[in-house]
Amino acid sequence: MTLESIYYIGQTMAVVIIIATLIALLYQSRQANKLAKADMTQASWSAAIAIQAQLFSTAESADLMQRGFYSAAPLTDAEKLRFSINMSGLLSAMEGCDVLWRQGLFDETSHQRILRSMVGYFESPRVRKWWKLARKDRFAPPFSDVIDEIAARAEAKSRPAKKEGPQS
Repeated sequence: MTLESIYYIGQTMAVVIIIATLIALLYQSRQANKLAKADMTQASWSAAIAIQAQLFSTAESADLMQRGFYSAAPLTDAEKLRFSINMSGLLSAMEGCDVLWRQGLFDETSHQRILRSMVGYFESPRVRKWWKLARKDRFAPPFSDVIDEIAARAEAKSRPAKKEGPQS
């Protein structure tokens, strides 16, 4: 075996080692991305849950939110303000999750869970009314577009089906 042959064998081994190192780095990078995504999802969920817990943390605030969601009785001006601030905070947390999801930093299953919870909120006529006023100033597309669609479906669902009369 000549020195030139040994040199080429060494070069070939070096290339194989470099390629193996790059593959290992790619794998580690993907694992790090998965961990970062999981951390972002967990942190975002924790923030959203904390906001929801705060909305119902006292008997007074739980009563306000219950009346805001489920009662047709009028709210005082102070209650309207508190309800609006509560809804803004809640939807802002959800919008943050949506932004992270669009950037690939939030889990798909968790994002779908958030959208399903939004459907529940928008079954409330008061929430839909609040949204019509709040969306232009506080929320940006594409999140506002998604919520518009959820609100429209909830609105359509709340209207009784039209009965078809006899044809004349």
